[in-house]
Amino acid sequence: MTNHHPNPRGLQLAELETMVRAASETRASGRGLPEQVYRALFRDRVPSLQDSSEIGRRKKAWLAENLDDRRLELVSRHPAPDRSVRHVFRLADGGLIESVLLWHHGQWTVCVSSQAGCALACRFCATGMLGLSRNLEAWEIVDQVLQVGREAGIRVGDVVFMGMGEPLMNVEEVHRAAQVMTQSLGLQISRRRITVSTAGVVPEIHRFID
Repeated sequence: MTNHHPNPRGLQLAELETMVRAASETRASGRGLPEQVYRALFRDRVPSLQDSSEIGRRKKAWLAENLDDRRLELVSRHPAPDRSVRHVFRLADGGLIESVLLWHHGQWTVCVSSQAGCALACRFCATGMLGLSRNLEAWEIVDQVLQVGREAGIRVGDVVFMGMGEPLMNVEEVHRAAQVMTQSLGLQISRRRITVSTAGVVPEIHRFID
């Protein structure tokens, strides 16, 4: 079942501010609600906005009616001897995706998926055998980083789009996710620390850079 409300994990702070400003209800009024939402999700990494101790009851009620606060379902974790940890997540429609926490050159990196499955059939990748189920939404990409970091109790410094899917065949949502990750009040990941790996979708390479 599709929820037509936006998930805050896929919104930039300015978009959240615009949404709150446009609300006529007094429950959304007052200073700092967008910042409170961002701090709750990206600093405190609460499972749900309803768990935030900073947001008042009336504002929580408004948020529950106007935002889709779902998360990915963490199905399993698979640690390896090299300190990497593979995470399997279930999507709302039942599909499965994977994310991997990597320790590389003294820095924690999260390898995220951008699609459920993949339309390409690269010989070196098993994902192509699954076929493409659908593109991931920006919030589903960002939530991989949030949950992997929260599970490990670490601050993620690097993100690589090298999981399931071809990122540049989902360029709009990948770009949106990258914008959210670099927000100064959010995950604070440097643009230089986000790597997008592609099989060679050339037109979208230029579009993404622009």
